[in-house]
Amino acid sequence: MPQNDKAKITELGCGTGRNTTKLLKSPFVDLVQEVHGLDLSDEMLQIARKRCNDVVTADQHGSDSIKPVFNIFDALTNRSPPIEAKDADGVISTLVLEHLPINIFFETVGKLLKKGGYLLLTNMHEEMGKRSQAGFLDVETGKKLQGESFVYSIEETIQEAERQGFKLDGNVKERGIDEADIDLVGKRGHKWIGCKVWFGCILRYNV
Repeated sequence: MPQNDKAKITELGCGTGRNTTKLLKSPFVDLVQEVHGLDLSDEMLQIARKRCNDVVTADQHGSDSIKPVFNIFDALTNRSPPIEAKDADGVISTLVLEHLPINIFFETVGKLLKKGGYLLLTNMHEEMGKRSQAGFLDVETGKKLQGESFVYSIEETIQEAERQGFKLDGNVKERGIDEADIDLVGKRGHKWIGCKVWFGCILRYNV
């Protein structure tokens, strides 16, 4: 943590800011000094800016609200992240790893984190990845578009992380779908009953 005990957080692949706004609304926001969001889609970043502008965040002493800074960044074509997003105490990355070569993903996170910083990583479970590929709906054509998607096991994810200077902090969590979850995920979730769909973990960098 920085000397003022407030953290700098960078979200890699923030998309439309769904998780960014959750961070701004969380009870832990008082511990945050800066928030930076990176994504390759300018359209998504525009939505993220609007979402976050609608969220008022102030600590108990009434200080200025945290205003996230968003930048376009493509880890595949630009290997150097924006300077202002670097030297972070924490990096958040949800469902991004599956869209990048695993070595490039951890190289990028390593460039964003300061020594001793933490990565909160979630990704599609390989059980789900072997049965389905991530896709996006084209609002103009109504067609589902699918880009390149990688399926990584938990074991190879941790192996590559360790190779690049990360250390697992705690245990890896896995999440499956069962009958009790259908009200939460909707009827389409029936096809995933009994399948592990997600895993998540915390990794500490270069300690």
